[in-house]
Amino acid sequence: MTADGAKKGLAESDEPGGATDPSDARGARRRSSGTRRAERSHTRTDITLAVAFEAVEGGAAIEGCARNISLGGAYIDTMYPSSFGSKVKLKLPLPGIAGETTIDATVRWCSEGGMGVQFGPMGAVVTHALMRLMADGGAQDP
Repeated sequence: MTADGAKKGLAESDEPGGATDPSDARGARRRSSGTRRAERSHTRTDITLAVAFEAVEGGAAIEGCARNISLGGAYIDTMYPSSFGSKVKLKLPLPGIAGETTIDATVRWCSEGGMGVQFGPMGAVVTHALMRLMADGGAQDP
């Protein structure tokens, strides 16, 4: 314990970096389990949207269904999720953009029925279209 800690009546475990420091506990949880719902920086929108993805290195496109989406990422229902840490190219229809849009993403967690992906950098047009998709609740233009 530091002299300042003694003056303030702090226990050693209350000091930054101590055994009960909440920031240390949050860091440990984040590292072990990935992004937690309470720590997400973007609001998720429930959606049902047919998507496809493939490994950045190439390979066959795998079909899936986005079940929720945000500016930061999405949950993809799929029988064949990519492995944790994989870089994928997500292909999806976005309002106001002709054809499919490709977004680079990283798999942040996976399970038997799907995977969570974090989007890489996107340009202004794609970001705007994604915001429009979320605002419309996933409804697509005819």
